[in-house]
Amino acid sequence: MAHNAKIGIIFILLLLKFDSQTSVNSDLPFSIPDEKIVPLRDLVNPDFQRQFETVLKKNPIWAQLIRKKKMAVGMVDLTDSLNIRYARVNGDVMLYAASLPKLAILLAAADALKGTGEIRLHLTGSRGDSIRFPFSPDPVLQRELDALFPNRDASYSVALLDITPGKRVRYAARQENRTFSPGSVGKLAVAAGLFAELRRLFPDDLQKRQALLKNRMVAADQWIRYDDHKVPVFDPEKRSYTSRVFREGDLFSLYEWADHMLSASANAAGSVVWKEAMLMRAFGKD
Repeated sequence: MAHNAKIGIIFILLLLKFDSQTSVNSDLPFSIPDEKIVPLRDLVNPDFQRQFETVLKKNPIWAQLIRKKKMAVGMVDLTDSLNIRYARVNGDVMLYAASLPKLAILLAAADALKGTGEIRLHLTGSRGDSIRFPFSPDPVLQRELDALFPNRDASYSVALLDITPGKRVRYAARQENRTFSPGSVGKLAVAAGLFAELRRLFPDDLQKRQALLKNRMVAADQWIRYDDHKVPVFDPEKRSYTSRVFREGDLFSLYEWADHMLSASANAAGSVVWKEAMLMRAFGKD
């Protein structure tokens, strides 16, 4: 890890030793009475906080970063869902938000872990073998994919797997063996979460999904801190675009936020879209 001024949030998994009789509730989601739900900051536990700080300060590099407010760490102990404990250092310091979507991926992965007896292969039979890879490119799908890139930069790399229900599995790719930074994988998970929530809210109405994306206006707030990716911003008076980083107060439709997240690979936009997807899940159409 490079220890320099660009360090943002570092998330640490601390393996704590619990008493052998401790009962750990691993079922998700937790069932917690409404009256027990309180703001996270109200769950700070003094003993847990001392243990937490002791572990962090044992590492001199972490300790230095914490003093300079270049490292912020938070930990929630969910061992007992009715006695949740919270500890943090620099908990009120806003840092680079790029890694937040990766937490959603980790949560989804942990939730998806199953025993081998629970695993079912759904791509077997007439549709194809789910464990046979690499797939041979489908000629028709390959031509359609290549047609999307006639005048684009040669650096584009993409792999496409068509698993349309009821049809044979098809595969196509373009420069699939080139390696790139995996930083945007988290944004794909955020996009998938957004589209999943839109489908949940409007299961049979594509127009309403599009209307929400176009009409939901979201102002940039502290969720955009800090990002150096530039995005196109339209000036209605000059009728022209400028390319710059986000500023608090910038107003974009949810459609535009999603576009900034995917087209410009803006991490701040990814954080905003992730926030909106969570609000959809919590409050529905409201």
